[in-house]
Amino acid sequence: MTSALHPAPLDLDGGNPRPVLQAAADAARTGRAAALAVVLQTEGSSYSRAGTCALFEPGRQVGWLSGGCLEPELARQAANAVDAGRIVWMEIDNRDDAALFSGNATGCRGRQWLALLPLPQLGGIEQLLDTWLQGPHTLHLALQADGRLDARCAGFTFTRTVPPAAPQPLDGNHRWRLQWHRSPVVHVHGAGPEAALLLPLLDHLGWCAHVEEPRPRWREHLSLADGSHSSSAAADVADAALVM
Repeated sequence: MTSALHPAPLDLDGGNPRPVLQAAADAARTGRAAALAVVLQTEGSSYSRAGTCALFEPGRQVGWLSGGCLEPELARQAANAVDAGRIVWMEIDNRDDAALFSGNATGCRGRQWLALLPLPQLGGIEQLLDTWLQGPHTLHLALQADGRLDARCAGFTFTRTVPPAAPQPLDGNHRWRLQWHRSPVVHVHGAGPEAALLLPLLDHLGWCAHVEEPRPRWREHLSLADGSHSSSAAADVADAALVM
């Protein structure tokens, strides 16, 4: 990566990172050997834009950063990040004409710059992620080339420095800034038998579902009594409503 790279827009509106950040919060909470891969910057044609993320842990992956051609190497580097307890920087450069004509090109003619963040070295970050997951707030993250990470969401702040596994060519004061807006919210009115399939689907797509169901029988059937699939913080806003 060189200073000639120009930052892509760092405001992720397309797609939704909710499933990945939920998995990251769960992995951090239980101390699992997982790494969060985040696209920091892009140039030209790339598989994913800045702000796209994926979680890698042994035998499991949540989210995708390409059509599958980059993931094996990302998984290997994620394991290295966890084993070393350090951030791993990755530059993926797909602009090689020789690879294109030899049939080895991966499909996109651009560059991506990624950080692989070892979650065991980010203890407490699950509280920040939970704040974003549970309410209609924007998550802000700033990552510096020297490994300093600053994040905030709805008044909750998180700061940690994780040294990189190897130096990278930018000055140590270089900083990337990302932000993820709140998840879209849907109010589901009525939780009949079809909701058992609908709610996990909405969750997988990144929607925050708030269920309005006064009938105890169906609340118990969907384990709604403990507040799952329901957020008081999200109850005041709605992007869609489903009347069952």
